[in-house]
Amino acid sequence: MSAARSIRAGKAKKTARYATNWASTTLPIGLGAMAMVVGVWLLVFPFPEAMAAARAYDAAIGCPHRAASGEAASDEARSSEAESAEAASGDCLSGVDATVQRSWTRGSRPVRQYLEFAREDGTRQELRLDRGTYADAPANGTRVRLVSWRGEVRHINYRVAGTRDTAGTTRTLFTDANPRTAHALPLAWGLGLTFGGPALLWFGCLARRHAPDSPPRDVLLPGTLPPTVLVLVAVSTGAIAIQGDPVADTLRQAGFLALGGLLLAPLLAWYAAPRRREAGRRKGQLLSR
Repeated sequence: MSAARSIRAGKAKKTARYATNWASTTLPIGLGAMAMVVGVWLLVFPFPEAMAAARAYDAAIGCPHRAASGEAASDEARSSEAESAEAASGDCLSGVDATVQRSWTRGSRPVRQYLEFAREDGTRQELRLDRGTYADAPANGTRVRLVSWRGEVRHINYRVAGTRDTAGTTRTLFTDANPRTAHALPLAWGLGLTFGGPALLWFGCLARRHAPDSPPRDVLLPGTLPPTVLVLVAVSTGAIAIQGDPVADTLRQAGFLALGGLLLAPLLAWYAAPRRREAGRRKGQLLSR
């Protein structure tokens, strides 16, 4: 009876150790590898596609207007086949007049500004403005022009009345479908996962090295400093990229953070190593008494 009970206890202990070992080593290693793959994929495919779309949007021109008379329309169609093809694909800018009906905000951090428009065809449309532009939203009743590109309203043009000495100016507000900032999301996640993935991988390998059969209870501090710095770099670069600033400025700041992390991590590990060993010796001396 006692032998059978000891066998069952040994199996239960082995199963518990395997589950703990999987959760503390294999899981972070697998997640870290997946994070790196997804991060690289975001930087190689969605991010360049968003940048190409932004360049196409900046180079887009207004859609050609249809001529009034039949003969003139036929001549114009034959002379502008390229423009007609561009209009059919949606790569040109098309606008429609509308009037602001109401505006409201949602959320607190960040605040999101919404506008409702009455289009000239009688339909109504709600749009969310791009972050950072809600403070300049037009007042109710303002006549605006909704400019679409590739099937979505990208920006809103409206005139601001001038003073006695200055003429009115045209102001542009971008919607939440702004192609110029569409690169922010894939760039932020790409940088964050690219730096955060190695940190998870490091933690998993560190746990497996120090405790292959049980969770690590006393992993050396110098070994945990480099992945901790990588996590901080991942969070910082992602927070910088999500702001939607110009790519050159974002990559410059991310590069400085990454370089600082690469220099800081080994310095911290070198500084902490002798002090950790001294604390371990003191602990061993206290336990031996």
